[in-house]
Amino acid sequence: MIGKWLYIMAFAILAASCRPKDKVSGIVFPKQISSTNVGVSQVDNYRFDIYNDTKTDMTYRGNDFSMGNTTDIGLVCSLWKDSSKHSFVKVTYKKMIIELHNKEFTQKIDAASSDTSDILTRIFRPFIGSSIQISLDSADRIVQLSGAEELRNRILASARELDEPVRKIIEQQTVKMTGLDFFQRNLRGHLEIFPDSSIRIDDRWTRNEETNDDLHLTTVAKYRLTNIKDSLAEITMDGSVASASQQATNLNGSPVKVDVTGKQNAFYSINFRSGMLRSSTVISDLSGNVEVLGETVPVKIKVKKEIHSARL
Repeated sequence: MIGKWLYIMAFAILAASCRPKDKVSGIVFPKQISSTNVGVSQVDNYRFDIYNDTKTDMTYRGNDFSMGNTTDIGLVCSLWKDSSKHSFVKVTYKKMIIELHNKEFTQKIDAASSDTSDILTRIFRPFIGSSIQISLDSADRIVQLSGAEELRNRILASARELDEPVRKIIEQQTVKMTGLDFFQRNLRGHLEIFPDSSIRIDDRWTRNEETNDDLHLTTVAKYRLTNIKDSLAEITMDGSVASASQQATNLNGSPVKVDVTGKQNAFYSINFRSGMLRSSTVISDLSGNVEVLGETVPVKIKVKKEIHSARL
């Protein structure tokens, strides 16, 4: 049971809406989150569909294992501002489907299902229809989260019949997916890839990026603006990925040392007038070793993540 939780790692959220400046010489992308509406108290609503597919191959004590998981999450994000130029984002979970599989089993978890016999479905069901409201000040700083603690408590209540180690894993992952740091990293993640200067078609730039998640990876990312059409900017990325540190990290309650390298490719389509992400595809191909409880396990990890959004 505990092993399955090692693959329930991917919840994502992305809600940002900004107004950049136009320049004759190129376009400047926004660095600050705000509502796209000019009027006060008007609301913009966006639908986000986030799909993540992870496949892991490993060799443990001479035996080969293949595992995978997919997550399919639907969110509705409502954005508005008040008379003091403070911005607000309300994120509501509408869909959460998780599929775990290896050579021996496949398990599909649909949090919106009415099936009460599956314990994992019951644990994840509180996400559906639940909302978290994020308040930001005029300087784009997150000053308050509302609803996150209540959602965590409901999820833990659904998991009360599980063993304590499993409950602890659920609690740690739920905190990571509903906490302040999660929203700070994900609300404006796609905006931070751009340089501060104006850019034109075929301009290229490089960023050194570090993930603040369980694996602690660094990426040397090389970006290129490939096209501008109908207010959409298309950007590609080719990157090299490596472990940021050889120090052990805590992965779902267990100390783990990760030493992997690989490549990452991405495509982004972003509305440069509103700052809203229209779609993205990020593919990562990693290989190396994971050390767990003193044993070194060779691994190969492939991850494909897609995000699609539409204004409602």
